[in-house]
Amino acid sequence: MNIKEAARQTGLTKKAIKYYEQEGLITVSKNPDNGYREYSAQNVNTLKMIAALRMLALSVSDIKAFLLEGSSLHDILRQQHQKLSRQIEELEQERKLTEMLIKRVEDAENVDSILHDIGEVKIDEPKYMGLQLKKLFPGDFGEFIAALFEPFLDFSIDTDEKKTIWAKLIKVLDDMEEVPAAHPMMQLVGKEDPAQLQQHKVQHDQFIERILERDPATWDTHKNIIIQLVKRVETDEEYRESLIKIGESASDLPALKEGSPFSNLLQKLSPKYDTYVRLQLELKKEADEELGFDSEAYLKQMLQSKKR
Repeated sequence: MNIKEAARQTGLTKKAIKYYEQEGLITVSKNPDNGYREYSAQNVNTLKMIAALRMLALSVSDIKAFLLEGSSLHDILRQQHQKLSRQIEELEQERKLTEMLIKRVEDAENVDSILHDIGEVKIDEPKYMGLQLKKLFPGDFGEFIAALFEPFLDFSIDTDEKKTIWAKLIKVLDDMEEVPAAHPMMQLVGKEDPAQLQQHKVQHDQFIERILERDPATWDTHKNIIIQLVKRVETDEEYRESLIKIGESASDLPALKEGSPFSNLLQKLSPKYDTYVRLQLELKKEADEELGFDSEAYLKQMLQSKKR
């Protein structure tokens, strides 16, 4: 069938069909006599499936992963559900903030002062802090921090003490060196298609939850990663040199690691993050017991000695 008929059967525009073909989602044969594209029944079925998935706001890369790369549709839809849930939460907080400002503007004589004080308005509910963080740091940096720490931004600033700690945390982030563009997470943040970043965030969030639940498989895997890292640094000079370069470029982001001022402040605000850090230390202690020494101190000594 020709493209006009394919469009009629699928409900898609001809431009949409051509676009999905260009993206490699369908392969269309050509009539050897006239060179016109001929769309098969299979092409039409695939296009109908694509149209249905696009109705769910799935990206082309997500659809490609399902159709061509064997990714699980269940996993893709679950990731999309989590993404949409976060967007709904953010929109809900923005709606509540707008309602509060409407009431203030109605009763205010000086609208300028209300707009100037928007930053002081508080919504004492979890998840608002993640939205506020992105507003305080627009662009890739805010998205980067949210991607790493959003699971822990489930607290509210409902006391003067927390307000002071939050202000200090924001200053630490504001004074932080720029994140290297080569950092893997920053590269994901900078991509036009957010699907890969969303997928990474989902996996990252799942890992955090499994650590918090002390999932045996995740716990043992992460412990073995620490042990194997130490052994590889000891025996693989090329790998050791690569870690030194990462450290020199600050790509390992020491300003965000456990024990840093940022981490210490976040522990005071987020019980969930405090638990996570304590469990990570417990996990490291188990790895150290198997190694027979402090892995962190050993790695630091090995990498510094090789730099001289």
